[in-house]
Amino acid sequence: MMNKPREISPEQLQEVLERHREWVESKGKKGKRASLARTKLWGANLEGVDLSGADLGEAILARAILVKAILVGTNLARVNLWEANLQGADLQEANLRGANLEGANLSGANLMRSTLSGADLEKADLKGANLRKAYCMKVNLQGADLTNAIDLTTAQIEAAVTDEETRLPAYLA
Repeated sequence: MMNKPREISPEQLQEVLERHREWVESKGKKGKRASLARTKLWGANLEGVDLSGADLGEAILARAILVKAILVGTNLARVNLWEANLQGADLQEANLRGANLEGANLSGANLMRSTLSGADLEKADLKGANLRKAYCMKVNLQGADLTNAIDLTTAQIEAAVTDEETRLPAYLA
């Protein structure tokens, strides 16, 4: 039986973000690492927020605004980011295993060394995204736009699920 997503008020979210900011700035000596796993954050505006190292596993962030958010090393396993805006977000070394990113905007995002295995990026916008050394085993890229993606390799594409609507960078087409 799955746990029901927990609700959080805007005030509680601000407090969690403030304590996490202190944690990041003090390198773990002050504040507290954000734990927002299984939290309902549908449509939340987290533009530019630094959630490096936070736990957002299985959170509901559908249609959330995460433009230029810093999510370095963040646990985003099985998170729902359906139609979320992650344009220019820094997702280096983030765990996106099994995440729902269907229709998400990841244009210009940095996904270097991130884990995308089993993630659903169907119809996602990955134009200009940095995919250097991203782990892409069984990632769904059907209908995804990878135009001008940086450092995407043939091996990554072969490990992924693509279709005739998947748009690849010119160097792989």
